[in-house]
Amino acid sequence: MAGRTVREVLKNLVEAWPEARASLWAEGERLAAGVAVFVGETHFRALGGLDAPVEGKAELYLVLPLLVGG
Repeated sequence: MAGRTVREVLKNLVEAWPEARASLWAEGERLAAGVAVFVGETHFRALGGLDAPVEGKAELYLVLPLLVGG
């Protein structure tokens, strides 16, 4: 997914797969609880949060909370 910042990549992801919105975003511009984003091996918050740059062919990794039910 293309984008210059973490926020832009995630917004583009949701544009391509609208069903991902509920898993990624809480109200407003906040990530949903339990969602972790890494740029390479570094947590996005250590790089500046959602506005952290995503340069070149950097890889973004999303870690989503596991949902189970009974």
